[in-house]
Amino acid sequence: MATDIKIPDMGTTADQVRLVAWHKKVGDSVKRGEVICDIETDKAVNELESIAEGIVLEILAGEDDELEQGAVIARVGKAGETVGSIDRETGTEKESDPDKISPKKDRNVAGIRISPMLKNLAEKLGADIETISGSGPNGAITKEDIENAAGKRPKGAGKLSTNQASVAKRVALSHQQIPPVNLTAEIDMAAAIKFREKNNVSFDAVFVFAAANIIKKFPAFRSDMDAAGKVTVDKPADIGIALGVGEELYTPVVRNASGTDIGDIDFRIKAFVEAARKGALTLSDMAGGAMTLSNLGMYPVFSFQVIIPPGQSSALAIGTVREQPRLNAKGKLEFVPALIAALSVDHRIINGRKAAEFLTELKNFIEQL
Repeated sequence: MATDIKIPDMGTTADQVRLVAWHKKVGDSVKRGEVICDIETDKAVNELESIAEGIVLEILAGEDDELEQGAVIARVGKAGETVGSIDRETGTEKESDPDKISPKKDRNVAGIRISPMLKNLAEKLGADIETISGSGPNGAITKEDIENAAGKRPKGAGKLSTNQASVAKRVALSHQQIPPVNLTAEIDMAAAIKFREKNNVSFDAVFVFAAANIIKKFPAFRSDMDAAGKVTVDKPADIGIALGVGEELYTPVVRNASGTDIGDIDFRIKAFVEAARKGALTLSDMAGGAMTLSNLGMYPVFSFQVIIPPGQSSALAIGTVREQPRLNAKGKLEFVPALIAALSVDHRIINGRKAAEFLTELKNFIEQL
């Protein structure tokens, strides 16, 4: 009996995922655990593995289709096995009819490229697909095209990428649920600059290393509270790092940073940047984390606050290094390289005093490198 290959629960906040590319075609053999296609969620592109072994008997979804979790996208069974088709209206199986056009072929009827799911959406909104010029790959009709045609979206409205749509949702969720307390401290960077040059690492690596070591001493910083008031405690001291690549924002997590050589931390951050540029970051790369670090020191930004990601209790913002006047031990004026570190904490579980203690420890750690 053929096995249905379905879109699994991807742990995503979006209602739908997108089928990016097939690695198999009808007639190909496939092993259990072998990658069968790529699926894009609102967070990342992930490889979907086959749960069955045999021959690909049917492919029921095309590349660029938007699909709900649980949707059947393919069937795997024995060679020559006869299978029925999925009725996309009812979700039930119907007998195969060789005289009828398959869902895959139906995408190009009369020159119109549209997925079955979007075709249903067009019918629901009353949009005539024959009058729509598709803006997707090879003229494929997208969800935005249908909404524009149905008057549900302002003409000329910008389109967020899947990843940026996820970021937008998380920002809104943080704003709604997490009451922040924001503190700032000035840090003398003279020792850190020498340390960085000696070890040939980035400032990102320096601050991830420092934050991971300090956060081990503060249990509240390794906790978080959900919307229902449930508190998760004693999370690993892993640090997320905000990476801006083009118009996209990603927050991969550096794990076990306190017990890792700083050179390895720097290597991992650079690997994350390269993966982000290729669109290869996975859900596991960006899952978890106790704190997120954002560094805008490469810009003339002296101080800023970071929105605390849902599922975390704090965020750290690093500004640019600039020469600041100081009186030395002899009472003479001198200039030292310094920056502003801004700490934001979830005030439901971290009070201002604990936040100040954390920031003090961080300042001392960096200044004594």
